[in-house]
This record gives sequence, C-alpha cells and structure tokens, in this order.
Amino acid sequence: MKILISKLILIVALITTMGTLMAIAENSKNGSNNEQRYMAPGPVTSVSENYSSLPQSIKTFLLKYIPNATVAEIEMKTMKDIYKIEMSNGAELVFTTAGQWLSFEAPDKATLSSQILQALLPAPAFKHLTDKNLLNKVDEIKYNPRKGYKVELDNHSKKDLYFSTTGALIKEKYGKKHH
Repeated sequence: MKILISKLILIVALITTMGTLMAIAENSKNGSNNEQRYMAPGPVTSVSENYSSLPQSIKTFLLKYIPNATVAEIEMKTMKDIYKIEMSNGAELVFTTAGQWLSFEAPDKATLSSQILQALLPAPAFKHLTDKNLLNKVDEIKYNPRKGYKVELDNHSKKDLYFSTTGALIKEKYGKKHH
C-alpha cells in the first residue's frame, strides 16, 4: 500500500512539473517575455520595478550619492513596503516606499565614502568614526527610525557599531564576519 501511494505521489509530481514546463515553453514559443510561472496561489511578496516608478526623493538620493552608477535592478518588497535597489557598481540600497533610506551597502571590496557617511549619519556618530580612524572601513550603514544606526565595518575589522538616532554610541559588537 505504501509503495502504491509513493508511486501515485511521484506521478502527480511529474504531471505537475510537466504542466509547468509546458506552460513556460508555450509562453516562450509565443514570444512572451512574461516571467509568470504557474505556481500555487499566494500573496505577492516581491515585484520588479522600473526607475520611473521610484519616488523622486529616491532618484535624487541616487544621483547625489552615486552619480557615476546606474540602477541595475529594483525590487519592491510588498510585504515590507521597501525598495531594494542594486546599482551597476555593486552598491545595494534599501528605501521605504516613502523614500527614506534604510540601508546603504558599499560595492564589493569597497567602503562608503566619508562624504556619504557625513551626509547620512548624525554628527556625533560621524565624529566617533573620525576620531577612531574608521572612516575608510565602513562597509554598510543601516537606519532604523526607532533604534538608530548600525555601522558595519569591513571584514578585516569584524566589528559593528550601534548609534542612537541622535548619534550617541550605544555599543560595539565584535567577532561578526560580514557577507
């Protein structure tokens, strides 16, 4: 009996897979660029977006802080109301749909410029980084309107710094290796 049930499950899985592949092939044959896959229904959690759909404040931010890169990919996370943006230089940013930046990650093997850090961090946090000679070691900064700022240092430093919304140092956390 168990063998019969196992075989039935396998047959149903094969038929379902074949139906999905045939639907994808039919879309391709008809010249459709539609990426739709015939999967089980559920909430849409992520949608690809284009540059023109971004709020003006995000466009202005990108032009101001990353003028020599273009947008490579934009994804809107519908369940979180955020945009995840990947730039042509490898930088990755996260914004709320209202246009507030939440995360700014430097391109691979690079660090964020001191101009970006000075513009996005409160003055006391920037001063702390300057005083501790850490300006050229910041890999990523994250902002949480309720908690404050998280500054992730490069892999060699293996340290994260946490600042309040006003820029006061809250804690340093050691030992974490990033990405």
